[in-house]
Amino acid sequence: MGSETAPLAAGNRKNSPKRINDEESEMKRYLLKLICYTTVLTFAAALSCAAQESFEAYPAGTRLTTQLSGARFADYAEVFAPTRVHTSGSKAVRGCAGCTEIRINFTPTVGTVSLDTGMDAEACNNDQCFNTAVRLQAFDSAGTLIMSSEPVSLSGFADINHGLQVHDAAQRIASVAVRFTNLGMSGLGRVTFDNLFFTVSGGSATPLPAPGIRFTDPADNALVLTSPWIHGHITAPAGVLGMCVAANTILTPSICGGETQGWVPEGTHSAGFSLAPMVLRPGINTINVLVRDNLAQTATAVLHVQVASSATGIDFAAGNLLVTQGVQKVPPSGSGNVGLVDGGGGGPRATYDGVKLARDAKTVVRFFANAASTGSLPAGVTLRPPALLFGFVDSGSAGTPGGPPRGERLGAALPGSPLSPDALPAALVAPAALSFDLLNENAGYQFTLPASWTEAGVIVLQAEINPQSASGAIPEANRSNNGFELEQVRFDAPHDPIRVYAIALTYTGAPGASL
Repeated sequence: MGSETAPLAAGNRKNSPKRINDEESEMKRYLLKLICYTTVLTFAAALSCAAQESFEAYPAGTRLTTQLSGARFADYAEVFAPTRVHTSGSKAVRGCAGCTEIRINFTPTVGTVSLDTGMDAEACNNDQCFNTAVRLQAFDSAGTLIMSSEPVSLSGFADINHGLQVHDAAQRIASVAVRFTNLGMSGLGRVTFDNLFFTVSGGSATPLPAPGIRFTDPADNALVLTSPWIHGHITAPAGVLGMCVAANTILTPSICGGETQGWVPEGTHSAGFSLAPMVLRPGINTINVLVRDNLAQTATAVLHVQVASSATGIDFAAGNLLVTQGVQKVPPSGSGNVGLVDGGGGGPRATYDGVKLARDAKTVVRFFANAASTGSLPAGVTLRPPALLFGFVDSGSAGTPGGPPRGERLGAALPGSPLSPDALPAALVAPAALSFDLLNENAGYQFTLPASWTEAGVIVLQAEINPQSASGAIPEANRSNNGFELEQVRFDAPHDPIRVYAIALTYTGAPGASL
């Protein structure tokens, strides 16, 4: 096709009827070859396009280039010299399956471009093409967006009568792109367009204000425990074309496409938005939002979010461990300090001195902890950090009786260690008396020991509040008081069964007595 020459302009040819008919036939054959482009697949196999267009509308000397982008594409560029300025509409250009745009270039530049778009059964590949959003976008010679039309939504086998138009009073339109998404359930739908029309003169329109972005919550510079949901509102009198969101990354129009965004409805003029929690670092974070409207006007907004860090001053403290199989006395207070096995800090230790525990019996452990300090957190923030319970075989004590506190020798880790809690408290609060926690069924983290732990004989339990390796851990200022170790927790074999027999007794009573 590149070796063929375009038909001569009407002014350079004789006007005899036969000559005119020959010229028109020649033009139709030429344009048929031009528009029936070749689709080049990624695996280098070539397929011929089945759809054809008979254009009759190009200003003399206009250079037309159509580019189908994506994994499959075709490109053609020829010079035209026809005499008429509108299409017949008898046939239409159909994009390739899976493509995302059809691009048409103009030389010299133009001021207004319009066309009709739709889908027929063949273009939709007999698939269910629902809610396919189609836009017409105008670009200057540098590829910079000038404006975008409002999107039209095509469903099913839409007639080719959905008009799209772009214009530029400065007559800078060097190319337009028919952009579309969601082409059927199998992604094989194809948008069709016809009645392409363009003029050198540019349209005029009342300038519309640039878009605006407003965050509603959280407040700017809010201190939060974890990455929050972020809510806001966008106004765009010219309609939203694209929206981009990034954390701790500056957004600019040159790097933000955002036309496939899902935060606000496509083309909306006013809408609220919700941003799901993003990956944020401890300390100050900047949430950047950029919106581009259909006139290529942009707006940016920045929200600062402070995620709690060790500098916030939060301090959780372990309180005590209660091991029970139904009946138990108040556990002993801990003393000394023992390092946690996961290296996550330390805490006091105590030796179990409660009621005897039986092997293979359901055993519940309650771990009490508190918020020793909330630091600079605002009032009303709920603190509910994670907790873990580690279990080990008790390998005996080190040190000498009567000397410094002895440390238990930790044996092998018990199966399934560490355990996650079955139930968590509603929130950790300031330290309270142990007797108060024991009477409060909602206090403490509750664990159920596996039967294998009770069959190990003597074990050591280590409980840790807010382990930094656990999901939902909160940065903390002090880790030296986050653990509690309970040693010499012994489970004995159950005693022999007790049998109760009924024995018949005869009671005669004392003389003169009656029953």
